[in-house]
Amino acid sequence: MVVLLSIFLLGGALLAPLGMLARRQHDRAGETAPVLAEPIEDLAAEAEAVGTAAQRAQQEADEVRHRADVAEWTRDQAEYRYREAQYGPRPDGQEPSRLVERAALDAYGRGELSASQLDAIWQQVPGADIDVRDDAVRNARQLYERAVADAANARQQAYVAGVAAEVLAEEQRAAAGELSAARQSAGAGLPSLFAP
Repeated sequence: MVVLLSIFLLGGALLAPLGMLARRQHDRAGETAPVLAEPIEDLAAEAEAVGTAAQRAQQEADEVRHRADVAEWTRDQAEYRYREAQYGPRPDGQEPSRLVERAALDAYGRGELSASQLDAIWQQVPGADIDVRDDAVRNARQLYERAVADAANARQQAYVAGVAAEVLAEEQRAAAGELSAARQSAGAGLPSLFAP
């Protein structure tokens, strides 16, 4: 209750000066002709600068999105190599049941099997002992985990760049609107200067 009363009193204290300021500005507006806050040339320069920044931001966002797509492709390739290190041909030269293993791995590479389906197939293949290839699997897994982190980071950067581009595009539209309104206002004021 005390907080609400404090907020109400603070709001009232802020509204009173704002109301007086608004009343004073309204009274002045009736006394004099409207004056442009900024010259049209300044508004045009600002609109051009914001437009240039918006174009640069859009280009950067497109480049960052492309880098994110490449990072995700790299991640997918690293995952495939990791799965291949786990379940591909053995470095020791033993090749029992490799036709089934290779077919399952190829189907996974084409996207026809999920990782869990591939794991389930490999559990059914006799002689699919992963211990033989521990080093290859560990290295492939580290590369895959690094690629996952890089892809997530790149996607986050793409999101941030996209938001920045959207904000600047909105600022560009606002600056163009201000410039257009200023030109219309100036155009409407000129004929009145020359009227008899």
